[in-house]
Amino acid sequence: MRALRISEPAVMGLCDIPAPELKPHQVMVRVGAVGLCGTDFHIYEGQANYNSDENGRTIPFEERPQVLGHEFCGIVEEAGSDVKDLKPGDRVSIDQGLNCHSLMKERLCEYCETGNSHQCASYGEHGITGLQGALAEYVAVPAVNAVRIESDLSLDQAALVEPLGCIIHSCDVMLKTRARYTFGGDRPIKSVLICGAGPCGTAFHPVFSQCHRV
Repeated sequence: MRALRISEPAVMGLCDIPAPELKPHQVMVRVGAVGLCGTDFHIYEGQANYNSDENGRTIPFEERPQVLGHEFCGIVEEAGSDVKDLKPGDRVSIDQGLNCHSLMKERLCEYCETGNSHQCASYGEHGITGLQGALAEYVAVPAVNAVRIESDLSLDQAALVEPLGCIIHSCDVMLKTRARYTFGGDRPIKSVLICGAGPCGTAFHPVFSQCHRV
């Protein structure tokens, strides 16, 4: 299949790579839309590389090229034999993060046990930590990481679900913990400084304002 792969800092090109092998608990997703995150640019420019071996050594792009793309959605092309809740043709938004649940570990790490699976001890991310990302024709992901799109949301819009999820998660954390942080006495913090006017920065204000009212 065709993919856009980075082979060294600031060098990216189209190439043919093997199609991913579908496991019983996974779905094969035909990529429909991909967002470009600041992290993608940092990796592309050589300012960051989150792919490391079992000893923690960063693996250079020249040694192991990477397919980026972690904000994505698409259409289920094929469902693994163990998947019961998704079928070919379903439009899905993807959580690119792999944790104990999506890796089907029998024993959960302390983070996944406490609902903080985004900090999983075995955490990995498609398009970031060396796992194939969505700048390709197909991606195989655990079915539990695929959320069916049941509205008329376009795929272009659905690609924004991942960054919006990050914003909503941050808002949720702030709302749950705001009673802990005060300006002395019993005055809870009600204001948040947002640094940066990128997609997340500009989207954060209306989302936070809505969550705060709720």
